[in-house]
Amino acid sequence: ISDGVAQLYEKNGILYLQVVSETATLTHEEHKAIELPYGSWMVRIQREYEPQGWRYVAD
Repeated sequence: ISDGVAQLYEKNGILYLQVVSETATLTHEEHKAIELPYGSWMVRIQREYEPQGWRYVAD
């Protein structure tokens, strides 16, 4: 988070990002910044299929 206030937490094995400010900006050096509004957001880890099976995407 490059701007705003947010907290990452886990509940029942699921990751969440709680934005506690009006907005929070999520930044990554290889992707466009995303502005998230106040609230709880489920964090999902992207996967892609390969002939050997599913694998997690790594940036």
